[in-house]
Amino acid sequence: MNLSTFDNKCVRITTVDGESFEDLCNCCHEECNEHEFGRPEPCLQMLSFLFFPREIAQIASLGGHSGPHGSFSAPFCRPEEPIVEELIVEDDIDSIKEVLFSEEQAPHMLNCLETRLRRNAGSASGACGMDQRRCRQDGRRKAACRPDISAGRRRSHPLTPCPGQPAWQPRAGRHEDPTMEDTSERLKRQMAFALEIDKEKNIFRQTHLSGRGRSENDAEHAWHMAIMAYLLREHANEPVDIAKVILMCLIHDIVEIDAGDTYAYDAEGLKTQKAREDAAKERIFSLLPEDQKQELLALFDEFEASETPEARYAHAVDNLQPLMLNDCNDGCDWRAHGVSAEQVYRRQRKVKLGSERLFGLIDQIIQNNIKKGNIKP
Repeated sequence: MNLSTFDNKCVRITTVDGESFEDLCNCCHEECNEHEFGRPEPCLQMLSFLFFPREIAQIASLGGHSGPHGSFSAPFCRPEEPIVEELIVEDDIDSIKEVLFSEEQAPHMLNCLETRLRRNAGSASGACGMDQRRCRQDGRRKAACRPDISAGRRRSHPLTPCPGQPAWQPRAGRHEDPTMEDTSERLKRQMAFALEIDKEKNIFRQTHLSGRGRSENDAEHAWHMAIMAYLLREHANEPVDIAKVILMCLIHDIVEIDAGDTYAYDAEGLKTQKAREDAAKERIFSLLPEDQKQELLALFDEFEASETPEARYAHAVDNLQPLMLNDCNDGCDWRAHGVSAEQVYRRQRKVKLGSERLFGLIDQIIQNNIKKGNIKP
């Protein structure tokens, strides 16, 4: 039986004892099982239960809409060998974490187990409410047990607490757990920011799309320069953290949702640009949880200061992208605004700080457009 077929699938497992279990399951490979349980064969793990091939009568996959998890299709397989060893079941949370899960997996899996415990609370007298999986051994029913890792042998483990120990209590439900409320509020703020920045698509720039198309919007500009930054990174003057550069590119014009686009050669608009953008960044980034607000504000301010290799390179690409579009449109935006060579070079001079190679390309483009009459000498 190829158990990996059912890895990360919601299935119903029916054992040779006639018991059925429905939930998400994962495939545990034989190397892990040999190390943990001395059984060099794969198995399926569903919450705290392990199902080895010889213990499974049938497996069915999730289908339509009836039943606790939906209706199920016909069985996939029917192993022939009967169960020969007891299964491992555990209600002790620390033991489950120790035996079955890695540190990364444990929080998610324990939360799933607690949900199952709450769902079945009160279903069995003297038990903690967990589905008590029983195993066949020597023709009789016996309480489940788990391996004693320290002693290298199996030991009995009752489902009720030991004398003198408090009974384990499940954590508060979703609506009672304050950490869940914090998570809900955090997600709410993140989604509010995600929706707010959609407005960047409505901020139109002076630059036009290639082929003399419509005016480019801020979101298109940010996307375009982010990809260019990745592609051209070998031409940066210094090694850069390209992921940081890309994020700078994506957020650098978000403030224009409130501040509006300031044309590069608009002398009056440039006088008030910083004040408008400072107010905008405080309002917009404040929609985020505080830690993410501070993270993006720091990145935005780093870009504006243009003092790090990443910021200098991002500015170089920010200047190259609209110049490339203007050049491919035969300088129509320069002509429309009567832009001079002195104005263009004054704006482009800082490109050298981020990339000498890209500045060389920009210089060629400017000179070609001066010759064509698109830029005033």
